[in-house]
Order: sequence, then C-alpha cells, then structure tokens
Amino acid sequence: MTVLDAVRSAVDDSIEATAFAVSRLAGPGGRVDPAADVERRAASEARLNELAELVGPDPTIPDLLRCLGMSGQLDPPEGEYHSARNTCLHRVIATGSGLPMSLTLVAGFVGTRVGRPVDVIGFPGHVLMGGDGSFYDPFGDGTALAGSDLQAHLHRLDHDLTLDPRMLTPLDAVGVAARMTANLRAAHLRVGDLPGAFAALDVRHALTGDPMSLRELAALATRLGRHDRAAACHELLAEIDPGRADDHRRRAIQARRSRN
Repeated sequence: MTVLDAVRSAVDDSIEATAFAVSRLAGPGGRVDPAADVERRAASEARLNELAELVGPDPTIPDLLRCLGMSGQLDPPEGEYHSARNTCLHRVIATGSGLPMSLTLVAGFVGTRVGRPVDVIGFPGHVLMGGDGSFYDPFGDGTALAGSDLQAHLHRLDHDLTLDPRMLTPLDAVGVAARMTANLRAAHLRVGDLPGAFAALDVRHALTGDPMSLRELAALATRLGRHDRAAACHELLAEIDPGRADDHRRRAIQARRSRN
C-alpha cells in the first residue's frame, strides 16, 4: 500500500490514523521501511498510553497541557524549527519536541484516551488547541487565549488581518493531512530533498485538489525527470485553467517528448 493509499484509507477512520499515515512522509525521499513503520507505531501507541495514565481520567484542557508540560513532553522543538523531524509524530511522541501542529495532535491523542477531546485549530500561521469552549497555545502554559491574544497574533502575522470566527474552525482529517503535508513539503525543500517534497505535495493535492499544488507538482516532476507525471499534471491544468490551456498542452507535449 502506498502512503497515498494509506492516508486515503485513514481519512475515513480518524484524525489519529490520518496523522500517523502522513508521518510516513517525514523520512528522506518521503519513504519509510514498512517493517520499521509498524515497529514505530507500536512504540508510539505504548508511549501515548503511558502519557494517558500520567494525565489521569477526564482532565480539563489546561490540566492536560500542564500535566504534559510538567512531564517534559510539550517542549518547543530544538535545533532547526522547520525540520521534517518536527512533523514526524513517532519522534515527537518519543522526545516531546515538535511543531505546534504535532504537539496539538499528540495532546489530542492523549486527550481522546482520557475522555477529553481536543480540536486542532488551523489558525493562520500557528496551529492552536481547542476545547472546553476555549483556545490554547500548544507552546503556552495552559492559559486560555482571549480574543485580544488571538488578534495580537494576527497583527504580528499581517497588520491587515482581522479576527474571523472561521479562523477558529476545527480541522477535520483532510485538513490535518493538508497542514502536515504543507509542513513536510517545506521541510524537504529546505534541505533540497525534491523526492520528499514531491511525495508530500502529491498527497496534499490528491486530498485537496488545490491547483497551486498541481502546478508545483508539474514543476517538481519535470526537475525529477518524471516526464509522464509532468505531462499528466499539465493536461489536467489545461482543463482547470482554460486561460492558459494552450501553454499547458504545449508543456505536456514537451514533457512526453523528453522521456525518450
């Protein structure tokens, strides 16, 4: 089963299953040994169960965050912030170090085990935790964020942004996969791992149908010498971007010629 097949299957199961499936893309080239993946998943499950026992039953969201934080499990990532390792859930669970997205997911996995659901909030520029009618920073101390805190963050991101309730909508499994693959794409590109970036982008586009992802897939496929795939991307772009259809068809023909 390919990673894409695994993610598609997991999306119909749960956010946890989806996130672990996407984590397989964190390895160099977006690949992982299947046997090693089974072993890592078992170790992660065991650690999550240990953390659930530590937290105890039915905590509040602040209790959950504080308990995990005091146990040294929710620390900002060390070293390069955008490294793919900070999106690899197996490593994040083992070390307690990861991106806000990863830490929120881990807190949610533990919360599910102790009867305290946690939402993943795809806030602009910084994933938040949601639950109990409030919002929390996974790098914070468990204090609920006020509206002014959220607006202040938006101003740091872009002075023209104004808080919109839609920014606080919980992500579903597809949304989680899209955010994780965006992080992995950027991480792999940062170190020049084009096959890894292609694998992450391929999953992202298959789930979301984002035209921008398709354009980048075509460009990466060309750079990687995957000319049939580049041609297929341009043929699809010709259908969804009629204003540039002739250009896309020309690029498709060039790509198919290049394979010879």
